[in-house]
Amino acid sequence: MSQDCLRACVVVALLVLGSPGCGDGSGGGGLGALDPRCDALCAESDPACASAVTECQSVCQVRVAGLASLCATCLLEGANGGTCGGGGPCCPAPEFPASVRACADACAGSAGVNPAGDHPLCEALCADDDAACSADSAACFDECRVRIQGVSGLCALCLLEGAQNGACNAGAPCCPSPDFPTTVADCADVCGG
Repeated sequence: MSQDCLRACVVVALLVLGSPGCGDGSGGGGLGALDPRCDALCAESDPACASAVTECQSVCQVRVAGLASLCATCLLEGANGGTCGGGGPCCPAPEFPASVRACADACAGSAGVNPAGDHPLCEALCADDDAACSADSAACFDECRVRIQGVSGLCALCLLEGAQNGACNAGAPCCPSPDFPTTVADCADVCGG
């Protein structure tokens, strides 16, 4: 088995294990089988990028799961497959310039999938390993969960669009502090009023 194939299998397994209800046939809000476009967008065989690959694939999958083909294509269009740190590996960190509202026409009638458990977008916004940030991280998760609880996947994408995952002060740790620039009113059409 090739290294890339093995990596893809491991990432799919992590997604399945990390998403409650995923693949259990219960309709519990799992993200389903990994979309090949997300696999291609997030591909990186460097072991140092394993967590970035997992995050990239899960965030990408949220943007395509359960959506009409034209809608998914619009939401992935122009994505940037990686950002490189000075001297480090170029780990996947996709940026999706096409917003849900920009794709509204292509996404008419699509709802998408909002997975159970911690949403991959909340993970990307709020997860932090620094113990000094545990309270900020917990508060970030709480705000993020409340914002998307019970909504469709497409609505969740709209409500979390453009959020920032942290504000850093010079010499201090960069703790999660989400900022949600997209208002509920802005997402009314996507979220059903």
